[in-house]
Order: sequence, then C-alpha cells, then structure tokens
Amino acid sequence: MEPAVGLFHLTLALVRLSGIRGARLAGFRVAGTPQAPWSVGVRLEGSQVVVEEVEVTGAAGAGIEIRGADRSTLRYCYVHHNAGSGIAVAGDAAPRLLANLITGNGSRPGAPAPGVEVRDAAVPLLAGNRIEGNGGPGVSLPAPERVDEVWRWNTFGAAPREQAVRVAGGPSGAAASAPRRAIAGNAMISGSGASGVSGVRGAGAPRTAAVAAAPRPPRRHG
Repeated sequence: MEPAVGLFHLTLALVRLSGIRGARLAGFRVAGTPQAPWSVGVRLEGSQVVVEEVEVTGAAGAGIEIRGADRSTLRYCYVHHNAGSGIAVAGDAAPRLLANLITGNGSRPGAPAPGVEVRDAAVPLLAGNRIEGNGGPGVSLPAPERVDEVWRWNTFGAAPREQAVRVAGGPSGAAASAPRRAIAGNAMISGSGASGVSGVRGAGAPRTAAVAAAPRPPRRHG
C-alpha cells in the first residue's frame, strides 16, 4: 500500500480526506450535537483509503459524503441518526461500502433522506450492509439500471420492494437490466435496537461481495 499523501483534517466537527492514498482510519467516533452540528460528518474526496469501525452520528446533513473520483473502502462502520442521508455517494466515486450498519438517518421534518443515496455517475459497490429505519428508502439510485441487482441480492426485512430501493425522480422498484457494478449481499431490516453487521453471499453473487459472515459492531476506544 502506498504511503498516505494528500490532505487529512480532523476536528471535533469534521473528518475530511482529500487526495489521500494508502491510509487507514479505524476505531474512532465522530459525533455532533444540536449545539455543535456540522454539515457532513466524514467527507472523502478523490481518495483511496480504508475507513473501518468508525461511528458517525449527529451531522446536520449526510453522515458520510463520498465524491469525486474516490475509490475508498468503508467497512464495519455504524452510521446513524444524521439529519441527511446516512451515506451519500456522488460524482464519479466508486467506493466499496462493506458490512456497515446504517440506521435512523434522514429524519429532518419534511425532507426524509435514504440510508444510502447514490447520485450522478457514482457506482459504489455495496455488500453485507444492514440498512434500517431511515427516513427515506434504504437505497436511492439515480437510474433504474441497477434496481434489479439491489433487490435480488439484498434482504429488506418486511419492507416492500418499492420502499427498499427507489430511483430518484422516477418510479420505485422499477425493473432493471444488468448493472454496471454490483450492489450485493446487503441486509436491510426493520425494527429498532439492532446492532452489528453481517455478511450475506448468495449463489451467483460477485466474488467481491464476500465479507464478514458474523456480526461485528464498531469497536469503542477510550
């Protein structure tokens, strides 16, 4: 792995990584409060890093925002109770989102947001995530081409197809052709009080979708 280069900025309000390659961030908590909120909890832009076992909560917007030509890996994270989307992926970003727990986000009155929001030409790979109890759908996509793959390889609990996966500005749960990049193995469930993450891999799932098979909640440090 290459040495870390670029910009890494950490404060009580924001973690921002821009142009960094080869870094790994693990085992910390980013938490805002009504008295000290921020627009985004963690922002990744044009980087290729690993962020794991991190808790992000209390942002006024998205918990985690990934944009530009980002190719990072986000895994075993707990993203919850942010006012905007849990994770927003935009631009030409193609990150890997693996085995994260994403719950309770998008609760702004009159502006419900999804657990994972994919915009523009972004093509994230999602595998083994649990997404539950967010204000909007579990996953929001910019076009219908990938809806079928999302529905086929994810478990949504009691949520019907049209609530689990939606196309922004279009019909919900639309049929889809083969995706450009797989979204596989996610477990989206309903209810409250859940913790931890688990991996799911079915027959025919892409090899890159193999993730941890047992619950693994974020570690707490300090």
